[in-house]
Amino acid sequence: MNKIVAAILVDALRHDSITKKYTPFLHSLSETGVSGSIIPQLSFSLHPAWFAGVYPNDSAKWGYYYSPRTSPFTFLKPLSPIAKRSTTVNKMCNVATGKLFHFSGTLALYLPMDVACYFDFSDKNAPWDPNYLTQTTLFDILRKNNLEWLFIGSPGSNQSTHMILRRFSERISQKISFLWLHFAEVDWMSHEFGPRSSEAWKSLNEVDLAICEVVKKLNENFKDVHLLVFGDHGMVTTKATVDIEVKLRKTGLKPCRDYLFFLGATMARFWFNADSSRSRIQETLNQTPYGRILEEKELADYGCNFNDLRYGDTIWVANEGTIISPNFYNGSNIPKGMHGFTPNSKNSHAAFVMKSSIISESLKLKNPRKLVDLFPTILDMMGLSTPASNKGKSIFTDI
Repeated sequence: MNKIVAAILVDALRHDSITKKYTPFLHSLSETGVSGSIIPQLSFSLHPAWFAGVYPNDSAKWGYYYSPRTSPFTFLKPLSPIAKRSTTVNKMCNVATGKLFHFSGTLALYLPMDVACYFDFSDKNAPWDPNYLTQTTLFDILRKNNLEWLFIGSPGSNQSTHMILRRFSERISQKISFLWLHFAEVDWMSHEFGPRSSEAWKSLNEVDLAICEVVKKLNENFKDVHLLVFGDHGMVTTKATVDIEVKLRKTGLKPCRDYLFFLGATMARFWFNADSSRSRIQETLNQTPYGRILEEKELADYGCNFNDLRYGDTIWVANEGTIISPNFYNGSNIPKGMHGFTPNSKNSHAAFVMKSSIISESLKLKNPRKLVDLFPTILDMMGLSTPASNKGKSIFTDI
């Protein structure tokens, strides 16, 4: 019997977005299979969770990190005066560096060149690369068992709905045992127009139709189809902004001399040259009502407590619905929707739907699952053993 396991990521598939009106196909799957919600990771690098079942502090991958000795941006530092005067030049420098060093994460296009030379990025290999992680990945297991896969998404492919569907139709074959698709347009529309905008709902409906087409073609080619559709995070409507740089300037401290910072859309990370600088910056952050400094215990709970300071000495996260503006990813542009808040933000939770011959009845799980749980779930669908390095718990344990 030919069998395929298909894992379909719908970027920003919110926990409350599967409805009979906008996603009739996914809704029908949820009524006959297993469905529930997923707690997102506080992370900039999610492939280790999906494909190895490990947290950031296991994989040591969490996006950009402090490492002036290995920074790939060093050779561009002479261009920093020009980049300061031209946003276009600054973007080009970031894009060129990302391509030259095979960065597979989200580029911080507005990362200033005089600051960039202090940073390196952790995702320089595709997740199927044998050297991607020290832990065992799904692709390591597939290779060991001589099983073929089809990967269409990031990195390596345009994630528009039309392009994903086209490439899938061109490349699907009965030799494949595992399929990975990544639809990203819902995320794009939710950022630009808001998570509950007509544009976002329309995009979600188009993805639903595409998934229906994918499943139809899979059923035509395979006798046993196991399906997992999930979101990596939800999306929160933007309600406020905070200018962290303005508040930092009021301390009288000089960046790159007294301290260093990296500004994401919802998280600001800091490194210091002295305890006095740390105290002054932390005092300023504690007086900012738009967010808070994350405590060590909370970081440990999220799997983001590293054994060194490469990802930050002090980490400040914005309140749900607040965006740091300007930041190194969006510049001064303000998205109408955002994710990346703490995992306990319920509006940041994602949805998942499972349909498999292993499942004999429909079930809606009350307790949310974690992204690391997807890895052992996929292996259970494939009938493969889970490696000892896995930190997740298969969803099938609740069925």
